[in-house]
Amino acid sequence: MDFYYGNTNHMLERGSIIERVNRIENIDEQLKSIFIEWLKRLQQQRHYSSHTIRAYGTDLINFIEFIKNHLGEIVTLSNLDLLSLQDFRSWLADRKRNDIQNVSNARSLSVIRNLYIYLHDFHGISNQAISNIKIGKISKPLPRALEEDLAIKAVKAMASMAEEPWIGWRDTAILTMLYGSGMRIGEVLSAKRADVNIDYHDNERDQKLNDVVDSSNNTRMDSRLEQGEQAPSARSLSSISDTCDGQAPGEVKGRGPKSDDAISLNPHVMDKPQAKSKASRSTGFILIMGKGGKERMVPLLPISCIAIASYIQHCHYTIDGLLFLGMRGEPMNPDVFRARIRKLKNAIGLPPHTSPHVFRHSFATHLLNRGTDLRVIQELLGHSSLLATQRYTKISMAKLLKEYHKFHGRNDIDQ
Repeated sequence: MDFYYGNTNHMLERGSIIERVNRIENIDEQLKSIFIEWLKRLQQQRHYSSHTIRAYGTDLINFIEFIKNHLGEIVTLSNLDLLSLQDFRSWLADRKRNDIQNVSNARSLSVIRNLYIYLHDFHGISNQAISNIKIGKISKPLPRALEEDLAIKAVKAMASMAEEPWIGWRDTAILTMLYGSGMRIGEVLSAKRADVNIDYHDNERDQKLNDVVDSSNNTRMDSRLEQGEQAPSARSLSSISDTCDGQAPGEVKGRGPKSDDAISLNPHVMDKPQAKSKASRSTGFILIMGKGGKERMVPLLPISCIAIASYIQHCHYTIDGLLFLGMRGEPMNPDVFRARIRKLKNAIGLPPHTSPHVFRHSFATHLLNRGTDLRVIQELLGHSSLLATQRYTKISMAKLLKEYHKFHGRNDIDQ
C-alpha cells in the first residue's frame, strides 16, 4: 500500500502505482520502464507526494488503456510520438461520455502534458498536438464546510470510535490538527515526532507530558529556528483560539480516553476551571511538509497538544520516526482515517460529504466567518497564492446572502 508522503520504497510495495503500471498489458516493455522512471523522477526530484504520484499514475494508466484500444495495437514510444490532435480529442470525448467532469479532464490533460514534456526532454519525442488541446471553462465547486456545532460534535465523539485508548488519543489528535490547524491529512500523517514542539507549564503532570514529547530532541525544528525562521505568530494563534467563542477550534471540550497520567478530554473534566487553565497554558507548533515539498510551521491548539502528548505516552509502539502509527505499528494509511471518519459520520449524523479534507475547509471557513484576516488564513493553510484562499470568501458571502433573504422583511414591505 502506498502512502501520501515518503520515499520511493512505498511506490514499489504491493498494490502501489508502480506495480499497477507494470501490470499494463499490450505495451512495450521499454515504455513501461520510461513511465516508471518518470513517476520516480516526479517524487525524487520534484518532491511530489505519494498521493500526487498515485493520481498521476492512475491518469497515465487510463490514458494508455484508451490509446491501446483506440489504436488496436501494442503501445510504443513511437505510437505516442505520432498521436494526432484528433487522437487526443477522442480520448477526452471518451472521458466525457463516461460523465467525467471538466475539472478532472483538465487535471488528466495536465498530467499527460507533463509526461510529454518529460518524453521530449529525455527521449527525443516532439509531439505538439498535446499542446493544442483546450478544455472548456472549468467551474470549480466551492469548498464544503461543516457547521461549527457539527465540527465540535465530531471532535467530541472521535475517541468513542476507537477500539483502544491510545487509538482514541491518536484519532483525536489527528482530527484536531485537521480542524484546529487546517492541515491536510497527508501533512498530518507525514509529520515526524521530531517535528513536534509542545510546551507545558507549571504543573508536575504537564511536565510528564512535556517529557514524553521531549521537544529538546527536535533537531530539525531547532535547525529551522536557528536559521531565523519564525514560529507561528501570536496573531495566527489568537485568530484560531478565538474562532468559536472559546469552543472551536481553540478550546474544544472534547471527550477522550481517560488516564491518571494524562489530561483528560472528558467534557465534565474540561468544564472545571483548573482543566481549562491547563489547556490554555499548553502551546505548540509543528513543522510539516506541504505540497510541492514546501515546509511550514503550523500552530497547535491546546487540545491538539494534549491529545498528541497523551497518544505518544500511551501508544503501544516506539515512536521514533513518523508520529502517527497504525494498529500494527506501521505508518498510518490515510484510508484508515477516512474509514474512521465514515464511521463517525454514520454514528453522529454528519453530512454525506464529510471527509478529512472537509475539516480543513471548515477550519478556514469558520475563521473567515469570524473576521480573521485572509492573509493569516493563507499562511496557516500553506497556500502559495491568495487566490486559492479567496475561494472561502465566496462561501461566507453565500451564507450572508442566505441569511439576508431569510430574515429580510421584504414581505412586510411589499404588503
